[in-house]
Amino acid sequence: MAKLSIDLLDKDGKFTITQEHVSGQKLLDYWDMAVEIEENAEKLSISDIYKKRIDFIAGLFDSPKVTTKIILASVPAWELQDFIKDIFETITGTKGKTGDPKKGK
Repeated sequence: MAKLSIDLLDKDGKFTITQEHVSGQKLLDYWDMAVEIEENAEKLSISDIYKKRIDFIAGLFDSPKVTTKIILASVPAWELQDFIKDIFETITGTKGKTGDPKKGK
């Protein structure tokens, strides 16, 4: 069974938080967010879209140590897109699969 893990940094150094369970409701919330972003793409800046996605990711974890602010401080700029993609692929069950996830291939 997949677990959701995130490596973060604080004043004491690097640490890992693992979320053992992410509810099915979070998957539905993800798709609602994706539709909201798509429907409002012309009104949202790229920064707004990233913030929405990172806020969502922070909400997947029960630990109060996982916040939007600490995610942004911990993930290098050049890894942020891949970080978001990796988390979203994990929660949608498409991580490591090939093909179009909408077609189930």
